[in-house]
Amino acid sequence: AEKRCEKVKMNDKRLQKIFMNYGMDAQLEKAIEELDELKTEIGMYLGSKLNKKELTEEIADVFNMILQIVWALDAEDEVRECMDFKIKRTLAEIEAEKGIRK
Repeated sequence: AEKRCEKVKMNDKRLQKIFMNYGMDAQLEKAIEELDELKTEIGMYLGSKLNKKELTEEIADVFNMILQIVWALDAEDEVRECMDFKIKRTLAEIEAEKGIRK
């Protein structure tokens, strides 16, 4: 029987172990590589919608890299605050656009 996937948390010890093995510079370079691969898959998805599996795999790779970097920078709180700010700003922009269109 196939083992269920474990839920990955922001401070996943497995990701920390990977990061500690390779170090910041190597993982930043790897993050750039994974982001490039995700960009390619997004473009392919926009063109055909046939590569959901490949797209989700690249999203997972990018998430894993981002989580490692956030942990290494000890920036979880700052990242969460920035995420919240950017979500609120975008929602405010949407509301402002609705007001212009009326």
